[in-house]
Amino acid sequence: MADAENNLVEVEILGIVTTAQYGSLNSGDILRTTPEFAKHLVDDCSAARYRTAEDAAPSEEEFDVSAAHADPAPGAAVARRTGRKKP
Repeated sequence: MADAENNLVEVEILGIVTTAQYGSLNSGDILRTTPEFAKHLVDDCSAARYRTAEDAAPSEEEFDVSAAHADPAPGAAVARRTGRKKP
């Protein structure tokens, strides 16, 4: 059985989005989710864009993953752009 985490893709949220799985997402949030749900957000809703290789390596100062939403779907993660540097 393949590791579920290997099948996840990252999208950047483009506006305010409310989902049953992840709750409220805001512009700039990075969502790691299934390819099917990512396609829905990008193609059907126009609410996100796929992240490129250049986007995929943010510095620790740019993201604070401890501010991730509570209760994400199993195997998924959300990082919130904080706009502040870590101490």
